[in-house]
Amino acid sequence: MKTKYFVLCCAAVGLAFSACKKDFLEAEPTDQVSGTKLQKMSENPAISADIVEGLVPGMYSWLYTPSAGGTAGSADFGQRSIDLFIDILCGDFIKTANDYGWHGDLQRLKSTVDYTNINNYTPWRYYYRLIFTANGIMDSMGGSEAQLEEKDTAARHQMGQALVMRAHAYYYLTQLFAAEYRPDEKLCPIYTNTKGVNNPVSKQQDVYDLIIKDLNKAIEYLKDFERKDKSQFNVDIASAFLALTYGAMGQYDKVETLTAAIMAKDAYAPMTAAEVVYDTKTKTGGGFNDVNVKDVMWGTDITPAMDIDLYSWWGQCDIFTYSYAVAGEPKCIDDKLYDSMRPDDVRKNQFLDLRKNFESEAFINVPANKFFHSARKVSGQSTIDADYIYMRVSEMHLLNAEAKAFLNKEDEAKTVLKNFLKERLTDLSYIDALSGQALKDEIYKQFRLEFVGEGKSYLALKRFKATVHTGKIRFDAENREISVPYNDPRMYFKVPENERQNNPNLNL
Repeated sequence: MKTKYFVLCCAAVGLAFSACKKDFLEAEPTDQVSGTKLQKMSENPAISADIVEGLVPGMYSWLYTPSAGGTAGSADFGQRSIDLFIDILCGDFIKTANDYGWHGDLQRLKSTVDYTNINNYTPWRYYYRLIFTANGIMDSMGGSEAQLEEKDTAARHQMGQALVMRAHAYYYLTQLFAAEYRPDEKLCPIYTNTKGVNNPVSKQQDVYDLIIKDLNKAIEYLKDFERKDKSQFNVDIASAFLALTYGAMGQYDKVETLTAAIMAKDAYAPMTAAEVVYDTKTKTGGGFNDVNVKDVMWGTDITPAMDIDLYSWWGQCDIFTYSYAVAGEPKCIDDKLYDSMRPDDVRKNQFLDLRKNFESEAFINVPANKFFHSARKVSGQSTIDADYIYMRVSEMHLLNAEAKAFLNKEDEAKTVLKNFLKERLTDLSYIDALSGQALKDEIYKQFRLEFVGEGKSYLALKRFKATVHTGKIRFDAENREISVPYNDPRMYFKVPENERQNNPNLNL
């Protein structure tokens, strides 16, 4: 077993290093709800709310469970694995080396044009697993069409959470498996209960209609729900996904209303300049590893008891975790995106050039001051206890600015944008001169800069109908400095081979 020691000036960067062993990694080749249990529950309409209460945590557990996408690979670990898929696909958060092969075909833009590639199966299987699990919970209460009385508070809250889970899963299917919003085009099968098998594909409009119906019902059922922690869906998360859905459809009047209501709540606030990046002097800020930060709307408090290890988002992306990123496959901000940042943008300090420290050209633009385990010991975290963040209220602020810009409320859009960016930039005067497409382009760029590594850039790419312009540091030389439109066949996933072979009614 070879051991390589990395040396770094801790005073300059604020990192503590230890040995990193590569041999433990693989090359590419709790509290869960089983399908059998859910099927039995669905056959018992008299099930009590307290039993259903025990199933809901299992539904949420898929969000962070390794192999939730049906594979045994190191790139399959729940929602954050899909976030990484689409970050890499849209080119903002990329691999600068490919020593172990994970996400290699995805970054080469080969996975998405070959339906036999496993990278199409993983998100498909993952989101349909969530849909099936949510359907099982709802079936146990009479099905998602059941109208629960207001006195049945616990049941309404459980149903509401299951509805959000199903809607959020279908929302991601609409974004990942379609070139763009085309209501009459075929998309994916719809399942609203656990009895359906091998359903044919439905049109996009039918899927969007179901998402909106589910979320509106969830908002009604969750209006008085006080969640135990941020892992659970509440009315705000339902409203946020409804806003994102309407945004994908271009219905910005509804986006504006929904996001404004969320922004007005005291429970949330965007990260301050001090929170968004690690300060080597005060040793505070940054990390994106704690769901208790006020910016976080939805996330999972990861604990050692969950037994999550190097096969995780942190393992793939964080040099302070004992896994792939530190062993030669870092994930880095694209150089063209990094270079587009204004000199006074505090987010520039989230990324470090560590090439000399690691004796490798791959370690450039490393997000070491944005994402890190709290101990900041290189390769130090083995059993993961850094949290998973799925949604921040910052997204709602920028989405509100986006809505106003598309509604031609440019002065209001600039006000919202400046209010948000005052904690990122010192000079906001340039925004005053923006209008039309230039204003929209700036809002889109701020999505990309704010959410590097968080799985949001791809969703914004679709809404803004933008074009990917790649930089020069990605490992795949053939895709350096190219342009790929948002609706190019390489920019969305395909119905996987498994579904094509096993669903005789698919009718693509």
